[in-house]
Amino acid sequence: MPAELPDDTAAIYPWHENTWQRFCELVDSQKLPHALLLSGSRFLGKRQFALKLAQYLLCLSPQNGERCMQCKSCLLLSANTHPDLIRVSPPIDKKDKKEKKDIPVDTIRELKETVLQTAQQGGNKVCLLQPAEKMNENSASALLKLLEEPPANTYFILVADEPHRLMPTILSRCQQQSFYKPDKKALQQWLEIMSGGADIESAFRLSRGFPGRAKQLLLENIDKSQFPGLVQQFFQGELTALAAATKLGVDEYRPFIEECQLLVHSALKNSASNGAGAAIAAETGVFRYYPGSVLLQIETILFNARRQFEANANKRLLFESTLGKCQQLLPKSA
Repeated sequence: MPAELPDDTAAIYPWHENTWQRFCELVDSQKLPHALLLSGSRFLGKRQFALKLAQYLLCLSPQNGERCMQCKSCLLLSANTHPDLIRVSPPIDKKDKKEKKDIPVDTIRELKETVLQTAQQGGNKVCLLQPAEKMNENSASALLKLLEEPPANTYFILVADEPHRLMPTILSRCQQQSFYKPDKKALQQWLEIMSGGADIESAFRLSRGFPGRAKQLLLENIDKSQFPGLVQQFFQGELTALAAATKLGVDEYRPFIEECQLLVHSALKNSASNGAGAAIAAETGVFRYYPGSVLLQIETILFNARRQFEANANKRLLFESTLGKCQQLLPKSA
């Protein structure tokens, strides 16, 4: 399962426009490096940007920062059948249908055989490798040889959520473009356009400023009005994990966990400031009475659960297990 929301149109976020124009100028002047690394936290639009850049590189008649949408390459791209766009990611396990934990060396060897061939459409070849940090040592070494002597008219676009996990030699061969969260005003303006009347305040708050996650929340269109009350009931010991799971639908489990983590995080900030933030204390409710050490343990449990939700885990089982672990940490006076 991809770490970010798929985007079939490869539309980039408005705050990436200046970066996009700079990359287009490099492509148009044939000065774009053959190896790029797009890095930053998840849900920042790296994959959309990478895909749009790949499409621009493959278009036979790009103009003014956009592909022509009329050449044979563009038609193949629209049909998702372009033979010179090579996607590399961890393979899917045939038994459990889940993504494996790394990109094996055999995958990179197959990539090498492909890129050494002439482009079937007579233009460029583009390899999208994501998440790049999933390469093991052997596969990274195999890719390094390609980056050191890249075939003609071939571009490698690596996308990484955790670039520090990449080999230093890989990093040294790539021009890196970092992605960051947009400022609050820019994100809120974009959410207003995207929302279609949905609750943008809730999406903004639960996403913690990450646009891809905010977009997911808007598309899920879940009524989260009952979440704050249920969070307080559970962490006051008035609601069991089983009861909480019963009150919520399966699609609400992950947003509920995110609501919990957001409140715990706010309480930790308040604890670190010695309770100086009265507004934060009021918002966090029952958590303001928890010791900082307990809050930290709970936040770790919730954070790990959010990662597991992305890995196609059994949602009901994961939800109940997560709340069960939190319940064991509840102060007696909660």
